[in-house]
Amino acid sequence: MKQKYIPCEDICPYDRSVRWEIHNNYFQQKGGDAWKGDVPYYTVSNEAAAMQNARIVYRALQLMEQEGSLDPADQINVLEFASGLGFFAINFIQALRQLDAEELRYADRLHFLFTDYAEKNLVDAAQNPTLQSLRNEGTLDFYVVDAMNPQTMRRLGDTQEQQTPKCCAVIANYLHCVLPLSVIKKTNGRWFEKFVQASLPIPEGVTDTERYLKEMIAHPTDEQIINHLREKVFWGEIEENFFHDILHRDVIQELTDSFSAATVIYPHGSFTSIDQTLLLMPDGGVIIISDKGYENAERMQGEFECTPSVHGNSFAHSFNFPVAELYALKQECCAVRTNNPNYSIQTLLIEKRKEAKLDTLFRDIYITKNSNVDASDFYHAGSLYRDRKEYDLATRFYQRALQICPHDARTLYYLGLMYYQLDQPEEALTTFKNGKNNDYFSEYDFDFEEGRTLHALGKYADALEAYSNANTQEGHHVIQNNMGLCLKLLGDIDGAAEHFERALSLNPHYERAKKELEELRG
Repeated sequence: MKQKYIPCEDICPYDRSVRWEIHNNYFQQKGGDAWKGDVPYYTVSNEAAAMQNARIVYRALQLMEQEGSLDPADQINVLEFASGLGFFAINFIQALRQLDAEELRYADRLHFLFTDYAEKNLVDAAQNPTLQSLRNEGTLDFYVVDAMNPQTMRRLGDTQEQQTPKCCAVIANYLHCVLPLSVIKKTNGRWFEKFVQASLPIPEGVTDTERYLKEMIAHPTDEQIINHLREKVFWGEIEENFFHDILHRDVIQELTDSFSAATVIYPHGSFTSIDQTLLLMPDGGVIIISDKGYENAERMQGEFECTPSVHGNSFAHSFNFPVAELYALKQECCAVRTNNPNYSIQTLLIEKRKEAKLDTLFRDIYITKNSNVDASDFYHAGSLYRDRKEYDLATRFYQRALQICPHDARTLYYLGLMYYQLDQPEEALTTFKNGKNNDYFSEYDFDFEEGRTLHALGKYADALEAYSNANTQEGHHVIQNNMGLCLKLLGDIDGAAEHFERALSLNPHYERAKKELEELRG
């Protein structure tokens, strides 16, 4: 269908563009479903990443007790901004308990503040059985919190806001890449701000274009609106009061002083979040930021476009880690970060103290040997060999990934498939059962794979039960056919025929079910 593009805003600064309105509406309305295929989260939330964070927090707690900023009887509040599905929260709590296994100094006092600015996301997350259990035991609770104004929060289910308690640690995964920012450019010693005017496509036949555009922007959960967004870019010289704070200007100028030309993501939303978060923390508290982003200041050199990546109807920019690090140092905090261009994410640690005490530990677990990067590399190597059908090599790399993340449902699922392909059904069955116990968000159909494996082992009644629990058993022709095969081998011919018929009703061209039904009817 023919379409024309209509401007949906006047020319405006980039951080006030309709793009941000679409992004915010998407998260407010999509809730937990945003993370089911659209928005990435695994790299910063998996078992290895959570253990890295837990080791930093655990050592920070020890130091705070020694220094007197944490009383041995105090509740330990750990706040995570933009908690998403809760994958990180579950893994972090388990990691802290593992570190605390013998002394029980901290895990029993932990209160994990699971937060988001979109209430629907919290409502969805609160339905998860593992998170429900943690909430019931008092380890975790859900709060509506704005990362740029975290001084107050509202507990999910309450109507009144409350003061946010002192937090020993604040964790931000894939958050700072979506906080408000400006894009600025230096050319011949002068600074310019990015302005845009966005347009959206209007299908032929739409008469009330203003109403149509308002509806698209207000309810961006179905169509890929941001992918269809067209922006005209304009550059205007920045005004004297452009920077939100003189310190912001000084940090950016210091880092780009030697560049004749520079293009800079100015993360004023991140600066605000860091400022307000530090107010929540006792001396010795830590902020851990993990995100995709610039690993060094040279990434700002030259003239180029700061193009965001699109996820559903949301978007994210590369976070400016060099700017954030220098800003923390200017705030009389200690800061240390990764700067490896081969990392898919970078991590910044901010200590609220003047003398660094965690930098050696940070370098050990994030730079000298990064277990999260290793686990990711092994997993992706396994997937590469799996795609090539080199199952022995795929198995080897999945096993190595599992040594680092022994409870990772994703790795367990694909390792189980490799065992099945290698005709090792006992190993496959054990792996699938382990994976099912750790699949907190039902992302993988372990029941279906258990059914196939039990069938291969000749345990037809058990296979039938597993198939009946499969995620898509009612609406999938293969599962219905496989249930028919189990019943046939168990001697229930009428039941088998019924399932073969169901398979054909779902897919009339499914030859295997046709053949089985014909054989039964003789």
